[in-house]
Amino acid sequence: MLSYPTIHVENFARIRNAVIELAPLTLFVGDNNSGKTYLSSLIWGIRDFLTIDLLRKVQERSEFHKILNWIRETIEHSNDEKSEYKISKEEHDTIIRVINQSLSSNKETYVRKIFGSDVPIQRLAFEIPFETKKEPIFVIRRFNSTTSRENQRIVVGTRQRFLEPISRIYQKDSVFILQKLIQNYYRSFWKNAVYFPASRAGLLLTYRSLLDESLETRFSPRKLPLKSDYQLTQPQVNYIRQLLWLPNSFKNRLVSPMHRFDKIIDFIEAKIIDGQVLLSDTPVPEILYQPKGTDEKLPMQLVSGVVSEIASILVCLKFGNIRNISCIIEEPELSLHPELQQRMAQMLIRLSHQYGVLVTTHSTIIAQHINNMIRYNNRQDGKELAKEYGYTKDDFIIPDQIRMYQFDVDAKDGLTDVSKLEPLANGFPIQTFADALREIRNEAWNNRIEKGKN
Repeated sequence: MLSYPTIHVENFARIRNAVIELAPLTLFVGDNNSGKTYLSSLIWGIRDFLTIDLLRKVQERSEFHKILNWIRETIEHSNDEKSEYKISKEEHDTIIRVINQSLSSNKETYVRKIFGSDVPIQRLAFEIPFETKKEPIFVIRRFNSTTSRENQRIVVGTRQRFLEPISRIYQKDSVFILQKLIQNYYRSFWKNAVYFPASRAGLLLTYRSLLDESLETRFSPRKLPLKSDYQLTQPQVNYIRQLLWLPNSFKNRLVSPMHRFDKIIDFIEAKIIDGQVLLSDTPVPEILYQPKGTDEKLPMQLVSGVVSEIASILVCLKFGNIRNISCIIEEPELSLHPELQQRMAQMLIRLSHQYGVLVTTHSTIIAQHINNMIRYNNRQDGKELAKEYGYTKDDFIIPDQIRMYQFDVDAKDGLTDVSKLEPLANGFPIQTFADALREIRNEAWNNRIEKGKN
């Protein structure tokens, strides 16, 4: 079985303990108000956590100096225009210890930045598996110039992701290099995540007004001093920023027309919303919906709930910055008819083949579709049978590409226990869904029409 980056938390919010592997497709299922959003938000925020200031707080640790000295010596001894160095198991483990020391020392600050308030957390730790066949490469690139060696510009990073050029000012600041290396080291295993909150449709409908109000309250002399009447979490703020950045991101796409989401975008527009999503050419773009076979372009406030919900995801895939990302999606089944929930499950599987996807869901249909695709893939006649229902190889998935976690609230103390669900021959058994459906079935049976009555 493959190993993936893993997050450990203890006594976080109402979660007693959780060990989460970030597989290509990771699903959180279970009780309402059990901490699924808290944990997915925490996972999203790690990408921006390891700042210089927070790293400096652990620079007295021996592991910190060990990896710092290795960076300095490696850069000093690199003479070629491009030098590559394999990161050894020992160096890998040291980098992970530095990450966890910083996480442990600053976890309260980290959580406060994400949620805008104090949320209790006792332990936060992170692991990345070291695989000898895929060991990361530490890359140094020197840019020749007429000035001295000390003034040369250098790029340092991993093979999977390079850093921005580091000037001679930062060459002497190895903490800065370490911070960037660690961030990119983490991101080479778990990409930058775009977070789609459960409130995404509401934010999509109001983000232009939010921008106007923000300008008025934060910059108008009439409104100072500022005192905010409301506050969003950082994932929600990030989602709004994704919407505001759409014009520039789309221009970059036009310059480089290769778009890895094209097939998925076509699938969503053809099979789920039966039309296409467009951007107006206004400075702050308005998101529009054009039904199939018409020239009519409707603003989001005039479309159906299913269109606005799907558009809130689709617009970022279609027009946003789609390089090196993962997707965290809360309740993708919102507003969807059961048939469209099945289509959504198709989309999630196809998306997971390219980038990491983490989903919180209460949908038995999404879970059942994933199990169906596992069974098709396992059966000898599965691929032929799947063709009868219009599925292709892009729709199949194997259990090793999935991690599923059930969130159960303990009735005694109100804390949440998170358990990893193990796949069986027919897929993942989800007890929380089975129990609820059994109760509904029993109620229906006991309330059946008496024999002989209309």
